[in-house]
Amino acid sequence: MVDMSKTRDSIRVVITTYGSTMSITPETLAFDKWGDKTITTGDVVNTIGINYNYFPTRLNIQPIGKVTESDIIIIIKDTETITAPSGGTQYKVVFNTVTYDVTEVEDYIVNNVTLAKQVVCKKRL
Repeated sequence: MVDMSKTRDSIRVVITTYGSTMSITPETLAFDKWGDKTITTGDVVNTIGINYNYFPTRLNIQPIGKVTESDIIIIIKDTETITAPSGGTQYKVVFNTVTYDVTEVEDYIVNNVTLAKQVVCKKRL
């Protein structure tokens, strides 16, 4: 069996070397009896990610599967704490000066080792 921890360490180096800076902010949503929304933000975490559905030669974001042109997919290190929206908690991501809402988070797991996280984001309007 291959030691996947070495692969994970290599992926961390690639993300650090070639990624772009980004910030991740947890947000808690609450609604009053009239349906008015209140957003409470947590501590901002600055990190690095690689957007892999952006093709600079075409200067736009290309759709991949169910991800539309306005959505992005960012690969981040396995050590980052982020989850898909659930129970009134969501995450805001600022990547290349654009603000996105996280819609999905998936771990890349091989041989019981999480190599990285895939974060699908939708542009915030």
